[in-house]
Amino acid sequence: MDITVTALYERLQNTSKIAWIDVRSLNDFFDKRPDSPFIKNLPLDQLNTLDLPKDQHLFVSCLSGRRSQAAKDILIARGYTHVFNVTGGYLAWQEAGFPVTKK
Repeated sequence: MDITVTALYERLQNTSKIAWIDVRSLNDFFDKRPDSPFIKNLPLDQLNTLDLPKDQHLFVSCLSGRRSQAAKDILIARGYTHVFNVTGGYLAWQEAGFPVTKK
């Protein structure tokens, strides 16, 4: 499943807990990212360390949506049932005018 940055932003306004994973490298993540207390970094090559309930809703993002699509496929293959690729990633988030954090 995919989700737009606008739909994710709206969901963030109405929840106190969400699992949002940015799969970029640690350096890229800390260089610039959506400004949200919910977003956590777990690089694509470390997804095998993710240990969350398999039925939890997971939102995965990256810079443009390509790596997060791969992450979604990996997580589904690992048995996660509610994985959402954030289409357009950070670039779409920034273009929509949502809050960002930059170095």
